[in-house]
Amino acid sequence: MIAATFLFRTFCHLLCPLLLVVIFSGGVGGTPLWEYGASGAVPLSPQAAAVTTLPVRSEPVVTGLVAVSPSTVGRPSLPRLSRPSRFTLPADRSYRSRTITEDTTWSGQVLIEGVLTVASRATLVINPGATIRFRPTPEGVAGFLLIRGRILATGTADQPITFTSDEINPTAGDWQGIMFLDSSKKNLLEWCRVESADVGVAAEFSELLLRQSSLFRCRTGVALRSSTAVVTGGTVSECLTGFFTRDGDSDLSGGIFSGNGRGIVMKGGSLFLSEAQVTGSTENGLEATGGRVHLEANRFVRNGAGVILTGCRGDLVGSRIQENRMTGLELADSPLRITGNRISGNGGVGVVVRSGGGTLWENILEGNKGGELDVTGSGEVVAPANWWGSADSARIRERIRENSGGKILFTPQLESPPQLP
Repeated sequence: MIAATFLFRTFCHLLCPLLLVVIFSGGVGGTPLWEYGASGAVPLSPQAAAVTTLPVRSEPVVTGLVAVSPSTVGRPSLPRLSRPSRFTLPADRSYRSRTITEDTTWSGQVLIEGVLTVASRATLVINPGATIRFRPTPEGVAGFLLIRGRILATGTADQPITFTSDEINPTAGDWQGIMFLDSSKKNLLEWCRVESADVGVAAEFSELLLRQSSLFRCRTGVALRSSTAVVTGGTVSECLTGFFTRDGDSDLSGGIFSGNGRGIVMKGGSLFLSEAQVTGSTENGLEATGGRVHLEANRFVRNGAGVILTGCRGDLVGSRIQENRMTGLELADSPLRITGNRISGNGGVGVVVRSGGGTLWENILEGNKGGELDVTGSGEVVAPANWWGSADSARIRERIRENSGGKILFTPQLESPPQLP
């Protein structure tokens, strides 16, 4: 009995993280044990994937919180005795599939092979300028940082903290990413850069604060479920999905989401988005379904569609929705308060209301190639006191459409454009 206990304690810290990766990666034989759903790290459509510059090995399958290639599910890569590193500096610390159970501080170069878990009572502190490098174990277990306790990664503008692949030619999905699991201990990532991960930062039933941090060339930048996140500043770029949240509360301010497949996706919960720039998405800038939104002073520019809201409540204030290739704003069962926005120069209709009505006033709607406003359902849209590119009621009537019994109240209209920021 004593010998058995000794063996269990000796090998548990090695076996448990390996089992955890098997569970999150879809289980033996590639069967998902924890299905994340079709709205997590969702691949681009074939049409959009053809124009993105993101080097993805193959179309990912979503299992757990991790998107993995169909060719590798259930089949880890062959063991390798040594792997060349793109870093010339040797690691100051190295770990291979183990658990940190005590408070730990990192500086300099840190190498993680396989899964490193921060236990529920431990705090990991990372000092400015540190570089955390991830590589698979010789047995093929991908690099992965799992936070059950707490992390305080506080870089600076001059000395950011980097989480990255150790591979010679890093690409999206080289390592699993950073995941917070049932951690509500004021986790902080400040002036950090996360790159070449499958899901850069993931959280399940956790609380997280990101300040001035960037996520670059990951399959999914940030993926949250039933979690609370406050994101201030920073960038998310060249990801298939920039920011995804399901059934959580997200407060994003001042961030830049550029060159992603889909910029921001919300499924349930709440989203407060302010002073953000969502640009250059190959698909849509913002997609929100079944939640509460407050969108203020944002820019949705040169995406596929600008903003698509379904079953949402809230408001859209003081934003610019411009030069998107398709519709500027699309509403379905989302009777929002819409005021002080500039919706112009889009390739499709400026605003499409499919159902549920809505109220618009003191907006600028002009120069949209498909017209300014289209009500395709039977709802009523109240839209007085807007600027339509003209004060002539007849010309305005040519730029708006009412279909299937829909009704638009657009008078009285403004005689000149309102002064918008």
